[in-house]
Amino acid sequence: LVATIPFSSFFQYSSPLHPTPYNTMILQLLRFLRQAAVLSFIFLSFFSSTPSRTKTTTTVFAEAAKVLKQIHVITRHGARTMLAKDADTLVEQGGATLTPLGQEQLYNLGVWLRLTYSTNYTESSHLSLEYYNPALHRLESSDLDRTISSANALAIGLFPSTKRATGISGGSANNNNGKYLVDNLLPNGLSAVPVYTIQEENDIYLRAYRNCPKFHDRLQELYETNEWKQIESSNAGLLEKLGRIFPDDAQDGAIPLKDIWNVYDPIHVALTECDSSSGDSYPSCDALVPIPSLASALSLTDFAKLEVLTEETEHMKFGTDVAGDLLGSNLMWKIVQRASIPNDGTFFLYSAHAPTLLGFLATLQASDDYITASRGERFVDYGSALILEVYQDTDGQSSGNNSTTGHPLLFKLKYKSPEKEEAVDIQLQEGTSRSGVPCGTSGLDPPAEYCTLARFTLWAVEHTLLGAEQWCVACGNEISDVCLREKYAREDGESSGSGSSSSSYANNSDANNSDTETNVLIMVVIFIGGFLAGLIVMAGLFYICKCSKQTSIVIQDPDSKGTSVAHDTTSEANEPPAVSAVAVSGSTFDNGITNATTNGSAIMGESDDVASTPNRKELV
Repeated sequence: LVATIPFSSFFQYSSPLHPTPYNTMILQLLRFLRQAAVLSFIFLSFFSSTPSRTKTTTTVFAEAAKVLKQIHVITRHGARTMLAKDADTLVEQGGATLTPLGQEQLYNLGVWLRLTYSTNYTESSHLSLEYYNPALHRLESSDLDRTISSANALAIGLFPSTKRATGISGGSANNNNGKYLVDNLLPNGLSAVPVYTIQEENDIYLRAYRNCPKFHDRLQELYETNEWKQIESSNAGLLEKLGRIFPDDAQDGAIPLKDIWNVYDPIHVALTECDSSSGDSYPSCDALVPIPSLASALSLTDFAKLEVLTEETEHMKFGTDVAGDLLGSNLMWKIVQRASIPNDGTFFLYSAHAPTLLGFLATLQASDDYITASRGERFVDYGSALILEVYQDTDGQSSGNNSTTGHPLLFKLKYKSPEKEEAVDIQLQEGTSRSGVPCGTSGLDPPAEYCTLARFTLWAVEHTLLGAEQWCVACGNEISDVCLREKYAREDGESSGSGSSSSSYANNSDANNSDTETNVLIMVVIFIGGFLAGLIVMAGLFYICKCSKQTSIVIQDPDSKGTSVAHDTTSEANEPPAVSAVAVSGSTFDNGITNATTNGSAIMGESDDVASTPNRKELV
């Protein structure tokens, strides 16, 4: 979690664009400490997860002992009006709005969530979904009409009660799990549930695919691959037929494969809103579909081919090979952070888009696992959802976990299709060609569908982008606010050191990266030098203190006249007690951070008594 903190956001610069040199120096130091924290996290976690040579501890996961702690739901919006997109930049042309059918789809999903999960909560766990509670439930959405409306529709289905919790703890009899209840005064007792959004250009969580130039470059590279051209060539007949239906979008009489979405979507919308087979249609058919005749433009066979082709190309664009960790890292770390913090809420909704769900799966390297779980489905339809359930195993004891209680946290990933009554488990597995999330194995503990959050966090540190700063650099984003702060912090630090202009960063990126590495090296040398200097000083002080204990005592010998003997009092009686080794237990996970717990140290020593002597002469 330390690694995900954008330290630059904590500084208030004297200028909105340029930080002060002092703040830049502090910022570079904090970044260095953050990297050290990541390395320490991995190092300590490795040793804490290494089995002891003398004792082996096995964590047993009993199904009845798993307590559901949190639910994270990532949804695709419901049915909408037609939407065209630029194939290279994904810029949308026109604003699509949610249709009445789309509202119904998300309302039904909200009802399904309430009926499915309300029985999994107990009154003592403070996790009830019976009422909306602002202290436990949070709904987030991209800043677009179709997703905000979808979140509102889902909230109506999820929280239909005429009461709502205030989020304030209390002991009144009229309360819900210790939360005061109040009556809703809106018509029909509806509850107004807030939906939180982020500006389009600043949304690096749900619209990362729209704000990542590097991903757009990868798309254009994909369009030039032999695999893409082979698919286009093998579907030439269908693309030519579509060119006759959409002549304005055709090139040389055929629709380019990269523009297949812009001809599939209007036909799909017309078929969704205008049911030509039965003669019935939804109210939005005539009002929101400009060309209802598109519903019958293709035969059912040709449309099935078009749908399979579109799903295949979308899977290629937003799958693991192309999207990688660019589209889902920020959202993934947000979920991990919320799952690791005790009492940070119980239900989280992320109302988003199809690329959001596909990009999230790509970050988990689970695109193929999703296809297996959905039985060949490569795309996500309107109103579908990825559900991440977070459990705590009350029986299992593990040295590596994300819980302050000592009980390991687990999570399970599911996919809910609007066409199925039940959600299916997506079993995350380590692939042969790439390193997937290391989860459970069939027949072992934990079961195959569960992943330990601690083990997943270790995997994510290595295989995903750690926070907004790394994402901005990887994507080449210089527009979002968080990326602008990082960009100007880098530029100011380098211009103050070399006297160059602010544009030098863009023109000399390789040199700037070298300077950054040099600065880190300097800090490492300073740290090691200071540490060694401290050891030398401590050794010198120890020597001085030891010498100061040596004194001279003059003892008069009774048998010798006037003879004095000088004696060094340093003896076994003055030796310091022996110190035993300090026993340190294995590290534990708390909020994604590794802590070493000291069981205790025993300082044991015993001074040997000086044997009594018959006279002072023998002592001398």
